[in-house]
Amino acid sequence: AAAPAPSMATMAAASTAPPGLRPVLGDLRNSALAAQVEESVLLQMASAARVRRYYPGVRVMSTGWEGYSMYLVRKGRLAIKVNGVVKREVLEGQCFGEVALAVSRIIRDQGVLEQLAASVGSESGEAAAAAAEVTFKELIKRTADVECVEEALLMEWTLDALAPILDSSPRMELNLQRMGLQRLREAVENGSQHGRRVLELLSNIHPLLLTGIFHGVEFSKIVKVSSILAAKSIHCPAGMQVVWQGDYGDSMYVVVEGLFSCRVQGREVQQFGPGQFFGEVGLCARLSNPNLPDLPKPNHAEAAAAAAGRVAASATVNRLGNS
Repeated sequence: AAAPAPSMATMAAASTAPPGLRPVLGDLRNSALAAQVEESVLLQMASAARVRRYYPGVRVMSTGWEGYSMYLVRKGRLAIKVNGVVKREVLEGQCFGEVALAVSRIIRDQGVLEQLAASVGSESGEAAAAAAEVTFKELIKRTADVECVEEALLMEWTLDALAPILDSSPRMELNLQRMGLQRLREAVENGSQHGRRVLELLSNIHPLLLTGIFHGVEFSKIVKVSSILAAKSIHCPAGMQVVWQGDYGDSMYVVVEGLFSCRVQGREVQQFGPGQFFGEVGLCARLSNPNLPDLPKPNHAEAAAAAAGRVAASATVNRLGNS
């Protein structure tokens, strides 16, 4: 079958990209990381990438290394090994190393690190902060060896280079999270105890800590608030409407997995991906704290699960507050 014709947005991006970036942009566009991501974001991605070349027999990463970058294969072939056994190969257009970056994004707030440190028996204060750093380094360790089989040309993104791009693109954040967690589950299936421990720790994180709203808050207060606010898990099929424009809100929602569309008068104004939240305006308006600024009572946001393309058929949203 003939390949589909490129969209106008795709052709426009290709024509405006610097000549040196056009091949990189083309390779990136076909990757799972870039699925349904805006062309302007892909151009930023292509600009932020570093090109690496590896030769047969050279190891790109080893089990236990701390991971601060991920890779996309432009040319060549690499082998993923666990305990010396080849588990799969990485071919052109495929990514690897995404586990460490996905985990880093989930636990990027200090409050999350402190909660994880506490969960493994650390104390609060300076001891918790020190333990959190150890926990972070433990969580981002590589779960497999990656060795070059055929001469390979790779695109590399560090966490620092990728972070501002992910902050601006909920869709890419979702893609990265799904890819990373899928690889983490595969590592567990291959017998990785480290991968199993990471999944267990991540499953115990309070949803509010994923949002960053506790940044700078004392750990003791984080523990107190987390213990008071119970989170109710809501399963949202694609297309399910969660908030209606004009309704009086009494709940705040945190996106744990999936992608949501916020529409005003039928027009999409924003998307919400993992770690982002909505409904807080209506919830705050019902609080009686006199120090809070006056907020409009109606929660003017209509959120519906995005239902196009690669978005999974369902998303999980944690509902907080009155139910």
